[in-house]
Amino acid sequence: MKHYTFDGKTYDRLPDPLKTAGGEVSPMSEKLFKQLGGEIHDDGQPTPEEKFFAALNAYLNELEAEAERLALDISIDEFKAAAGSMMSSELIAWARSKQVPDTMINAVRPQILTFIADASRLGMTWGDIFPKPSN
Repeated sequence: MKHYTFDGKTYDRLPDPLKTAGGEVSPMSEKLFKQLGGEIHDDGQPTPEEKFFAALNAYLNELEAEAERLALDISIDEFKAAAGSMMSSELIAWARSKQVPDTMINAVRPQILTFIADASRLGMTWGDIFPKPSN
């Protein structure tokens, strides 16, 4: 996990805006933070967000393996793109159009809702988890 120290204060996240003697500086980047005299220390431990995404990606990898076993035409990247651009009911209809069995949809849906609740506790939204695909 990274820790950001500036003017004797340590932050768990990159402060944006950064309050300096000359005023607030934003948008902030790690490079700019260092240029302004800040120090960044990494203890090598994953952040809560990194742990969340590791768990989510492990789950999605399991789902992709199951989809392959069932000979479904669906991948993690396709799911993420669909999740980033569709409402829940549309996402379910999309999964059905991909021949995903209702038993699988019914098993996956509560698990995704659990991930959303966990993300919410970390201050993340659906859009942070599944960003809209860029055109």
